[in-house]
Formats: sequence, structure tokens, C-alpha cells
Amino acid sequence: MRLTAEPPILLALISSAVQLAAVTWLPMSDTVVSLINAAVIALAGVVTAWATRTTDNGSRVLAAIVGAAEALVALALALGWDWTPEQITPLMSLIQLAAAAWLRGILSPQPARP
Repeated sequence: MRLTAEPPILLALISSAVQLAAVTWLPMSDTVVSLINAAVIALAGVVTAWATRTTDNGSRVLAAIVGAAEALVALALALGWDWTPEQITPLMSLIQLAAAAWLRGILSPQPARP
């Protein structure tokens, strides 16, 4: 069996292992464990979107990056990061714009076929 042939399966395996460790061995509240799960799944979504980027020219990658950033910010807030919504909003805007600019630079639109 070759796990490298299916990135989503490999990512699901890693995600499940991280979730199991967070639930069983790490002394955390249910809220923090839930946020860790969300962050791991969101990061797995970024990798999966990247692996399939040729089918939509990267638009799913941008959505996955922004979703992962939101999940990581929520996790950071739960772990004690003391930022207000007024501080988080420009951070999320910066992440979205930076990701869009980066993707635009590496994924150019495909020319229309005659």
C-alpha cells in the first residue's frame, strides 16, 4: 500500500493521530481539544486543496488557507492569545491578501483553448 498516492488519506491518518494524542495524553479542556481538531483538519484541507489545485486554478487553496488561518487564530485565542476583534480583523485581511498574491504569482490563469 502506498499512502503517498492519496494525500487526503495520509492527512486523515495524521489528523486522527494528532486528535488521539490531544484527547488521551495531553491535559487540555474539551474546548482546546476541539479547537486543535479544527486546526488540524483545516491544515489538512490546505494540503488537500494544494494537491488538487490544477482542477480549479487554486481558488480552493485560497479558501483553505483562510479557513486554516481562522482555525489557528481561534486556537491561539483559546490558549490565551489576548487580541481583540479589532486587532484580528486586519490580521485576517493581511493573511487573505498575502495568500491571494502568493497564489496569483505561482498559479497563472490557464489560457482558453480554441
